[in-house]
Amino acid sequence: MILFTGGGAFYEAFKKTAPCEYVSLRRSAHPVIKEAIENASVIINNAASIQCQNVEEAIRDNFMSTFWIVNLCLRLNPKVKFIYLGSMSFYESENRVMPVEEMTPYAYSKYLGETFCLKSSLPNVCSACFSTLFYGNPEKDGLSKLLTNAATENAITIYDGGVARRDFIPIEIAALYVARLVRHKFERKVYTIASGQSTSFGDVARYLKVKFPSLQVNDLPLENKGKEVLSDFSKKSIQELGEIPFSLQEEMEKYLDSHQVAA
Repeated sequence: MILFTGGGAFYEAFKKTAPCEYVSLRRSAHPVIKEAIENASVIINNAASIQCQNVEEAIRDNFMSTFWIVNLCLRLNPKVKFIYLGSMSFYESENRVMPVEEMTPYAYSKYLGETFCLKSSLPNVCSACFSTLFYGNPEKDGLSKLLTNAATENAITIYDGGVARRDFIPIEIAALYVARLVRHKFERKVYTIASGQSTSFGDVARYLKVKFPSLQVNDLPLENKGKEVLSDFSKKSIQELGEIPFSLQEEMEKYLDSHQVAA
């Protein structure tokens, strides 16, 4: 059995690729969690809270649950394949972690979780991190929001000419890669799930302007730039797992078509 430690969008996407179940680390009774761990052949630790007010809350919600489940696995099912779903939020580049003092509370908790898992005594453990997921949900990612606004309001907003870049990967493709990782004889390391190709928001705006000729494009200055989101990734991990080709433009077209949008 493939066991997730939480529900959510990624779990729902993965369900389309392979049979799986989930148990909530926050809401399920301890006996239920223990039984699920004992019966699991693979555990995908995806439980996390992004909205952390401070580091104490982040450690409690994200790291302590990881610490607890890893120790349960060591006691109840030590040979289970354990995949920690990490985060690129604490990386300066694909292979370099940022200084701890620069991490947000959420990033720090994920950094601790990933480090702990990879340093643990579990014999079959790895971490998987994603570039920027294209959820197909305007409440979850900027690409979906641009597409939705273009379709429903005939207007979009970009910042600084749309120069910011992302390595977009559809959540369904990311789920397929993790399904391959489940079957893979993986190493104790981080697998970066990314397309290896970056796209700017300006590129998306130009695509939408062609599709919707009367589209209003509002270009505003970005006042609080914050940390730049990583968009430059190699294909090393996806080539190891077997690259899954896809066209971002076709994925955007499918998203618009699924919402019955008329150009």
